[in-house]
Amino acid sequence: MTEQGLFIKLVEEMGEIAEVLNIKTGRKASQIDSSKEDLAAELADMVHYIVAIAAINEIDFTQTILDKDKKASVNMGTRQIY
Repeated sequence: MTEQGLFIKLVEEMGEIAEVLNIKTGRKASQIDSSKEDLAAELADMVHYIVAIAAINEIDFTQTILDKDKKASVNMGTRQIY
């Protein structure tokens, strides 16, 4: 699958997550109940496409997440709370 194809699938998955959340919160009527497992499955699908896009672009996604978390924790430690 191409990078563009993966991106389109990622957007589709985001729509499916929105649908599950809308059913779960009652914003959308449905014949079926939306469960925690449904949401988990859709989130996993989304992560799958994100990781695939990172891999195609030779990005170490795990290291990127760790680096961003480390930077965010340092930034939060230097912020003053008023």
